[in-house]
Amino acid sequence: PEEGQFAFLTDVIQDADGDYYISEYGQFDRIQKFTRQGDFLGRFGETGDQPLQFSRPQSLAFDKQGRLWVSDACNHRLQVLTWDSGRLVSQQIVGTAGNGPGEFRYPYGLWIASDQTVYVAEFGNHRVQRIDSQGNHLQFWG
Repeated sequence: PEEGQFAFLTDVIQDADGDYYISEYGQFDRIQKFTRQGDFLGRFGETGDQPLQFSRPQSLAFDKQGRLWVSDACNHRLQVLTWDSGRLVSQQIVGTAGNGPGEFRYPYGLWIASDQTVYVAEFGNHRVQRIDSQGNHLQFWG
């Protein structure tokens, strides 16, 4: 796969520096990074179920700390990535497969509110789940 080539795009967001992150699945299951002018900066991730591997990275969001939240839809979890000077310094896995509090079934939508709580729309559980910035379940609807 060449730089800047895409398979099935799922989301695009911009970080505080103005760089773009574009997620895709299917052929690659990865995230690519570009400058605001469209120059390729790098890519990360691959298909799998280990840390920094994805199975349909569906939605992306940045929190106020600059951490990148990724809804890893077909792995039924979220991954929270912390970067420093372009290097990954920590990663957190949030959730497991299931329908209980703090569990996910195809988390597709992801949104971080101003109070830093995270809202996750789950395709498979037909609900919206709210978690705190540490990944702890707060409530769900549906």
